[in-house]
Amino acid sequence: MAGEKAQREIDDFNEAVAFVEANTAVPYPGDLWEYTKDGTVLCKLVNHFQAGIVRKVNKPGMPFKEMENLTMYSNACKTLGCGSNTFRPPDLYEKRSSYPKAIVRNILALQRATGRSGSSPSPAARPAAAASSPAASPKKSSSSPKKTYAYQSATPAVPSNSTGSQSVSVNLSTFSNSSPAASPSRTTAHSPAADPAHSHGSYNAQTETDRRRAAAAASSSVAGAPDWVKAAKSEQEQNDMLAAQRWMEAVTEESFVNGDLWETTKSGVYLCKLINKIKPGTVKKYSKMSTNLPFKCMENINMFIEGCKQLGMRPGNTFRSPDLFEKRVSYPKAIVNCIHGLARIAQDLPGYKGPTLTVEIASGNSL
Repeated sequence: MAGEKAQREIDDFNEAVAFVEANTAVPYPGDLWEYTKDGTVLCKLVNHFQAGIVRKVNKPGMPFKEMENLTMYSNACKTLGCGSNTFRPPDLYEKRSSYPKAIVRNILALQRATGRSGSSPSPAARPAAAASSPAASPKKSSSSPKKTYAYQSATPAVPSNSTGSQSVSVNLSTFSNSSPAASPSRTTAHSPAADPAHSHGSYNAQTETDRRRAAAAASSSVAGAPDWVKAAKSEQEQNDMLAAQRWMEAVTEESFVNGDLWETTKSGVYLCKLINKIKPGTVKKYSKMSTNLPFKCMENINMFIEGCKQLGMRPGNTFRSPDLFEKRVSYPKAIVNCIHGLARIAQDLPGYKGPTLTVEIASGNSL
């Protein structure tokens, strides 16, 4: 039974990839995630069946734009008749537990809904996989060779009941107890991430915050300051961070969440409120809901950054949305510098009567 299940997974995978290749003319690069994660190929697929069903496909490169492509593709699938056989964009983009099964199932549902096929045989025409003997493995069609693709199954290998056989024979890959385990890889479909809290596209706010708080406590002895401030290397950096926090709270009249910059600003909502307090209507519309969706959060952050530029900030004084959302190497310094720049601009804006940002100058002693 395990052998038959493994065979079905491989056949479904091959059929799904062949279907996408045949109807998009985009060659499969050898990894399903790389092939589909930016959504461009999938949008091209549904546009092949109904021109303009996805009106504008975003160029790859920005995470929130790629996730938007996946959302538009999923909505198009429902329109084309896939019903509930879709997936949520994070399931693919962040390689969640349903990956790749949910994605393969969705593509096959689209195949059925459109009545099209790829180069692989239909499910009804598949021969059953042999679980007991290599000699009983499915035979290839005599008319034309079946195209297959590299695929690693998440299903563990099960030894055969036949004496002396330690593997399940299938037509594409052999799953053997003696096979070496694949090393973790970001581009391998089923390789687990070494640390779920830091895997690509996964954002566990509580785990990440706890980790940073522990690191801050170990490296600093500043009493009374928030943990994210304690991690600063110098006294002046800490003063700059505290000043930025106090100014932001005074302008918005809202305290930081748990006293933490990242928890407060990662959804972009707080930042959009901040800049609209400085000049109403700078960010006309931002997402106040669905703050757990990465592409919505980064879209909000981008609108804040664009708003800063509209008010006169130089691009060099801003930051990129992933710098904040993914806590990249420039975090929190680049974000704090941007806030200080915004505070200086606000003072010169006509009609602004809010608080000013003042920074305590350090005495020069290192912490």
